[in-house]
Amino acid sequence: MQIHVARPPNQLGVFSPEEVAAGLQAGRFLPSDQAWRDGMAAWTPLNQWEEFRSVASAVPASPAEAAVAPSQVPWEQGKSAGSFFATLKAAVFSPRETFANARLEFGDWLIFAYITQLLVLPVRLLQAFGYEDPNVQMLRFFEQFNNPSLEPLLEGLRQNANAADLPIAGVMNGVSLIGGIVIGPLMLALFGVLVWVGLWIMRQKVDCGRAIAAVLMSSSVATIVAMPFGLLGFNFILVFGLFCLLGIPYLIFYHRLHGAAIQRSAWVSFGAHVLVGVLALCCFGCLVGLLGAAMIG
Repeated sequence: MQIHVARPPNQLGVFSPEEVAAGLQAGRFLPSDQAWRDGMAAWTPLNQWEEFRSVASAVPASPAEAAVAPSQVPWEQGKSAGSFFATLKAAVFSPRETFANARLEFGDWLIFAYITQLLVLPVRLLQAFGYEDPNVQMLRFFEQFNNPSLEPLLEGLRQNANAADLPIAGVMNGVSLIGGIVIGPLMLALFGVLVWVGLWIMRQKVDCGRAIAAVLMSSSVATIVAMPFGLLGFNFILVFGLFCLLGIPYLIFYHRLHGAAIQRSAWVSFGAHVLVGVLALCCFGCLVGLLGAAMIG
């Protein structure tokens, strides 16, 4: 059974009993490090675990035992353009090692998320004002089927395409982009709270602030990794093909990154997100049901 090891305030990771014993012998873990596994009521120092007591007692005590390992995340060591891009590189290629001792504090990663919004802004401006309206492309794609059953869809696309030609559409696009920059990271933070609730339901003991920061970090990194595809413009066939080809690898990448940040497996991360989606659908269904009942009544 896997063991969660922490050196407050940092999570060190999830390890097998053999890895913990070897880590104590090698000095990777300290006898005072806190550990927990499924079925335990509370976190307990490793030197109080029966299976590690003999190994821990052989480790010489020193004042350094109480020291907290510094964060290895460049962004948490200092805020600069260099540390931002170094963090991106480390998160993509070695997420487990990078976030093993990460602090994952909300303020640090909220700033990171806002910088991400500014970095992707040129691509979003190009999509909004430089490329052909997606409604026009989708209209052209579906018209070639000459299927009368598609007429309601085609009519909706025609109305959207005509609305996109109005002067007010440009203003609305600009407002939408600015709004995305201002409230986008805050919405991610709110989603992080929901993911934390999902983890709590799954009986995963993750600090709420860490869960929120993990969502901000992983969403920001995933957004930047996907940014080059935005330069391709909107093409219905291309978008569908990329979704089929890269959709699953993108999900694996995101949940591997998020799981590393919360010191859990990618499957735990995926499960928490799915649980949040299911709960959201249930709440939405209940709301629609209540509104329908009120209108009928």
